[in-house]
Amino acid sequence: MAPNDAGPTSAHFQSGENRREIAASAVAQLLAHGFIDEVDREAAHAIVEELSRDAEIRVRRPLAGIIAHYDLLPRQTAERLARDVEEVAAPVITHSPMLGDEFLISLIQETGTSEAKQVAIARRPCVSAHVSHALITTENANVVGTLLVNDGAELSEQSLAKAVKDHQGKPSVLRLVAERPEATPEIAATCHSLMIDNELE
Repeated sequence: MAPNDAGPTSAHFQSGENRREIAASAVAQLLAHGFIDEVDREAAHAIVEELSRDAEIRVRRPLAGIIAHYDLLPRQTAERLARDVEEVAAPVITHSPMLGDEFLISLIQETGTSEAKQVAIARRPCVSAHVSHALITTENANVVGTLLVNDGAELSEQSLAKAVKDHQGKPSVLRLVAERPEATPEIAATCHSLMIDNELE
């Protein structure tokens, strides 16, 4: 084969990836900032859905980062991105208003869900008591600690009591439980007593 007849090069395929990456960012920016009217929104959503299935992370990652806050994103697209690899999923899991409690709880409890995704849920601006309890039941100190410092999280007395029981030997978690506004005097006293015991050991 003559040099000029060579097949597609890696640069050719790279340029294709670049074009899709640029398209993903452009469409996401237009939607996120409200620059697409209602007439064209359905077509734009279809493009976003297609790009969310792209084989390249470099295409899906910027799409997810920009579209994460978009409150008209179709639920199936939001859920697809939330189930993606961590670097794509994290901003959507933390910020998307289209992810409901039922989905978030199922994601927390799903076999193979990473700590990073659970932490991303714990960082959401608003975390319901039901989702908070599902996070507490992971018994993961990093996940629980992230939840406890989130002022937007609702925590029941039952959830706080479980956190104390699960992390009796972790003063950092006990301190955070005691500082929660939902902590009853009894729960706070138990935390302080356990912290003293841990210091004496």
